[in-house]
Amino acid sequence: MLGPQAVLEVLPGTLFDESRNFPEAWGRGSTGIVKRFGNQYGQFVTGEFIEFGVSSAHNEDPRYFRLGNGAVWRRTGHVFRNTFLAHHADGSPGMTLAAGRILGVYGAWGLATRWNPPAQHTAGQFLLYGTVGMLTKTGGNAMREFWPDIKRRFFHKNSHD
Repeated sequence: MLGPQAVLEVLPGTLFDESRNFPEAWGRGSTGIVKRFGNQYGQFVTGEFIEFGVSSAHNEDPRYFRLGNGAVWRRTGHVFRNTFLAHHADGSPGMTLAAGRILGVYGAWGLATRWNPPAQHTAGQFLLYGTVGMLTKTGGNAMREFWPDIKRRFFHKNSHD
């Protein structure tokens, strides 16, 4: 659980929290950064474990399946739908609520409040940061959906050189 994916998931949140000194109780500088990294990493690992366990029990395939073509609005709808719904792991038709993903995101924040400063132990904070986590998952799915097209359009080398 400490590989490139973990660092890519944890480092941006760590740096963002450091830039706004959140939570203030942890202070700035190396001590604050270490606490923020530990917090983000703890949430990442906790969320992954919850998502895996619930997804397995609920017969969910947590992978994102790219639509890959069609109008931007159709593909954007696909991104949102596939953030909150999941294919069945056994391949049966249709989709189901992505309970593993949702419980993983909200559960990770809920557990993180136990090691965060007391000001973070509120229902409002839980709801706010759980929702931010789901929006982050949506953004990740949007990157999976659209980045290959962006890369092909703007970074593809011209073969006529």
